[in-house]
Amino acid sequence: DAKIASSLLSLKLGNLNDTIVKCGFPISSFDKYSRLLKYSGYNIEIIDTNADKSYSFYDYLHNTALQHLVEEISKLNIDSLSISEAYDFLYHLQKEINLLERKK
Repeated sequence: DAKIASSLLSLKLGNLNDTIVKCGFPISSFDKYSRLLKYSGYNIEIIDTNADKSYSFYDYLHNTALQHLVEEISKLNIDSLSISEAYDFLYHLQKEINLLERKK
């Protein structure tokens, strides 16, 4: 798998030992590589070591987008919003949720 990913994504291979190789990319580059993986034609599974779970590629992207929306909502200071800003924020959330629903 590492050899295939290395070839597909132009990543360097690293040797763990004589028989095991690895490749990877920093999480900060996830958007870039996820676009490449999306169109690769391979079934991709993402392992979240923090949650001890594995996700299909699309489920991982969906969950990540939902987490981003939840973070946006939790950081919102509703006491400082005008009615217009509140409406704009709700409109933005509605658009994002509709996009997520279409991607399912």
